[in-house]
Amino acid sequence: MIIDVHVHAWDASSVLSCEKFLEWVVNLDEGVHAWTGTPMMVGGPLIFSAEELISMMDEAGIDKVCLLGLEDPEGVMITNDALANIVNSHPERFIGFGGLNPLNSPEKTVPEIEHMVKEFGFKGLKLHPDTSYYFCNDEKLCYPVYEKAQELGITILIHMGFDTNPALLKYARPILLDDVATAFPKLKIICAHAGYPWVEETAVLLLKHKNFYTDISFIETFCPESRYQQTIKYLVDTFPQAIDHIVFGSDFPAGPNPQEINLFKAGLDRVKNLDFLSKEEKKKILGENAARILGIKE
Repeated sequence: MIIDVHVHAWDASSVLSCEKFLEWVVNLDEGVHAWTGTPMMVGGPLIFSAEELISMMDEAGIDKVCLLGLEDPEGVMITNDALANIVNSHPERFIGFGGLNPLNSPEKTVPEIEHMVKEFGFKGLKLHPDTSYYFCNDEKLCYPVYEKAQELGITILIHMGFDTNPALLKYARPILLDDVATAFPKLKIICAHAGYPWVEETAVLLLKHKNFYTDISFIETFCPESRYQQTIKYLVDTFPQAIDHIVFGSDFPAGPNPQEINLFKAGLDRVKNLDFLSKEEKKKILGENAARILGIKE
């Protein structure tokens, strides 16, 4: 089974109505163009239907994807209700990770988590502290979120590492998650993007915490292919058991021209071309680890 843990579900009206999100997407588009020579939005808006997603998944050979929500004090990329409708239209292919912003206060966020899990069947939460400007180890705002997530047995996927304006990178250092993983030892935490470029911080957290994982999405988009390979090799060389804690993610639709290039397939091919990994190790990254974390049976 192949699982992509990092796929964004964006709603056109939500993105276009939020000036901050629009600035972020435009800057990301310009960044991808500068890094790869091809912008993201060549063929139009980055909005894809469920059927289009499944068609691309089938072409690439991906069985399931985690569809991520994203919420900011100034707006949402997609409402959790809308996300639930997409996920539940194809529950055998889509896994819901609700968007949540801890700045909304525990009085709102904690009941919202319970609703997302019990009513929508979501298996995780997506947090994006660098665009909302909060520290993920804020005990007052974030710890109630983690406590409820740990209680419900769901996974936290949290952006760490590089981002474009208006994100602030001081909120995106992986080492901040040391506090969280220590305080909530049964909470499953996935650090997005291997925390690149702070990969050393990610590696030491993989070494220290049994409940800490990382995805390897988007790294290849803003650095050379050789650095992508070096990043994953560094993780497994630093901590050989890290191979059980690394999960595949594409960050779709963030990448060069997703209207023409199957970013799912491109991401899979990069993992398959990692010559320093065995076939069994690649299988772990491409799906076995994610299935275990999310409690998915083949």
